Amino acid sequence: MRSGPAGMQRRRVPWIHQSQSRMTIRTHASAGNAFDTAWALFCQLHDSPSLEQAGRLVHWLGEDPGHVRAFDEVLTLWALTGVALVEPMLEEAQSRGADLQ
Repeated sequence: MRSGPAGMQRRRVPWIHQSQSRMTIRTHASAGNAFDTAWALFCQLHDSPSLEQAGRLVHWLGEDPGHVRAFDEVLTLWALTGVALVEPMLEEAQSRGADLQ
């Protein structure tokens, strides 16, 4: 991995594997599909929590280590989005001297 802006880690792509007489290329598309699936599973579980939804997520996570990475990215995005939405409200409340409990 290479460092990007502000020390963030960037992935190298595409990954190229040579296997006997044919070559396969994995690009961001496969990682993007995993992220899309992770996002969909997360939203389904968030919007309609159930053992069935949780079971689907657990099953999908167990299929491939890349799925775990994609789900981690979804959770990170969710957390960062929440902070971005809440932080301005907290700053405004603090500037007004509101009592935050």
